[in-house]
This record gives sequence, structure tokens and C-alpha cells, in this order.
Amino acid sequence: MTRYSVGIDIGGTFTDLVCLNETTGHVTNHKVPSTPPTFIEGVMQVLSLAVSNPKEMATFRHGSTIATNAILERKGANTGLVTTEGFRDVLEGARGERPDVFDLNWDPAPPLVPRYNRQTVPERIGFEGDVMTPLKESELKKIARIFRKRGIESVAVCFINAFMNPKHEQRAKEMLSGLLPDAYICTSSEVFPEIREFERTSTTTVNAYLGPILDRYLTDLETRTKAWGFGGDVLIIHSGGGVMSTKLARTIPSRTCLSGPSSGVVGGAYIGALAGHNNLITFDMGGTSADLSLVWKGEPLVQSGFKVEFTIPIRFPCVDITTIGTGGGSIAWIDEGGSLKNGPQSAGAYPGPACYGRGGEQPTNTDAQV
Repeated sequence: MTRYSVGIDIGGTFTDLVCLNETTGHVTNHKVPSTPPTFIEGVMQVLSLAVSNPKEMATFRHGSTIATNAILERKGANTGLVTTEGFRDVLEGARGERPDVFDLNWDPAPPLVPRYNRQTVPERIGFEGDVMTPLKESELKKIARIFRKRGIESVAVCFINAFMNPKHEQRAKEMLSGLLPDAYICTSSEVFPEIREFERTSTTTVNAYLGPILDRYLTDLETRTKAWGFGGDVLIIHSGGGVMSTKLARTIPSRTCLSGPSSGVVGGAYIGALAGHNNLITFDMGGTSADLSLVWKGEPLVQSGFKVEFTIPIRFPCVDITTIGTGGGSIAWIDEGGSLKNGPQSAGAYPGPACYGRGGEQPTNTDAQV
């Protein structure tokens, strides 16, 4: 029986598939326009092009920019943050850094959770893990009522020093799960139990912001692929270039950021080694962005964390990638000073560049090349 190993990468403009016939070693490639906002139609379309019999598909690896784009475009869940009294503004305080110390006009992007949805509760865990102030559960009940009225879909719980003792966070999650049964709830002690308050809060908030979005997508993906006839596991590529189960991806959705570009670097390292080159520069140009990375002595460079935006760090290991907002669909425009600019706005999959003939009217890099 023929066995196929399939990998799919969803971009903002195209959905790409590579299919390896494990019996013959033959590799085929397929590309279809992405289908935002659900993206699942593009995935099923490209799968049907590559594999005629779903039962012959042995492995299915899936990477995407869904999580990253949800943050950049602010299309994640309506999220609330519950934190220790006195730490309401950690997300905005950040590290007090600037990308350019001489740019006095720079303003940080707004946090994923606006201030009115960041609620505090009296509690305190000491730096050695001892309980200094007991958790005031009555305040959690008030916060749950506020969140219910505001239609909060997801809640991040991040208490000071919870990485030393998760007791208060665990109790808060238990209570909030009962009071907000339909909400996605995660705690910093289960997502990123490490020191540094800003990075821990940011990573946990991103996790909550993406949780409902990724959960709905993965549920739809598993349902559709099972109905199509595929009976195996869907493996989700993470930011470190490896794979994880859909169950783990639902628990830590923030690890799926940059999954597509990271897998591209891992693939580039493999192809480079086959060609006899261990030191490489990888370049991955999509419709919206271009990603560059280095491979040194056969291994992709890895960093301990990354930033989706300057003030939104995610502290999970990630392939070291530099991204610029210039891809094939990036739109050319003139700024107020009369200078020519390109991106980060993109024509996307629909309507796409003007030369596609789908109604696009703005000039893109693809139009210039055609």
C-alpha cells in the first residue's frame, strides 16, 4: 500500500502542500489561495489535490501563520486578565525599552487586553513561595460577573511569584471555570512558570488571546479531515521547528506563532545538508512577509523567546527568524513626505494583486514583477 507523508503551511495569501510518496520517494508540490477567515477550505482543497485516498496518508504535519496574524491584526478572542492587586499595568509598563531611542514619535502598539479588562484581586505569594496574603475569593466572583457582562471569551490568570507556588492561580482557575463555563482559561503557572513578571504575563495573555481561535480551528480541522477519511493524528508545527499534538496546541497555542516560518528553516537546513552545505542563509518569501534565518554547522539558530511585536514577547524557544513586512502581495504606497514605501499592508489572498484579475486595484510587488 502506498504511504504519503504530507506537510501543509497556511500563509495569509497561499496554502502550500508538500507530499512525499514514502514508497517511491517522489515529491509533489501543490499551491492554492488561502481562504480567510476560516482557512480550512484551502486546506481541504489542497489535500484533495495531493492525495486521492486519505487512508494512504500516513502523517500530516501542519504549520501556519494563523496565530501570528491574529495578534498582528488584533483578531483574537475578547480576553480578560486577572492579576495581583498593584500589577494591573504590567503589560503597558513592559521593560521601558524603545526600538529606536532617537525616535520620539514612536508609540507602542496597544496591549492585547485593554486596561478596563485587566482586573486585580488581593493575594500575594512571596518570593520563596510562601503565602503572604490569602486569595480573596469574593473579588474573583465580582470579576467573573464583570467579565460575563462584557462577553469575555478567554481569561489569563497571572499572579506575582506564582511560578514558586501555583496554589492561588489553580484556585482562581477552578473558580473562574465554574463561574464562566464557556470561557477559555489559562494560568501562568501552567503556561510559562518562570521568573520575570512582564514576560510571564505577556506569554500567558497571548496564550489566552489565541486559545479560542486555535481551538475552533483545530476542532474544525480534525472534524473535516476525519470526515474526508484520514484516521491518523494531525501534528502541529511549533515555533521551535518541531511538532506537537493538537491537544498540546490547544493548551499552549502561543507556541504555534511562527510555526510555518520555523519549519521552513528546519527544511532548509535539511536540504542544505543533502547538498553538502552546513552554513546557510534561508530566505522564505510569502505573500505578506519575507523571513530570513541562519543555519550554522547544520543546525538552525534558536533563541529563548521572540517578539510578535516589540511589546509582545513570547518566552518559548523559537528558531531565530528576522521578518520584514514585504512579500509578493505587499502594497506600494507614498508616505506624507513623498517617499515610496512597500508594505506591511498586503493584498492577501482576496482580492490579491491587481494582475490576478480578482478586483485588486492597488500596486503590489507581484504586479511590478509581472
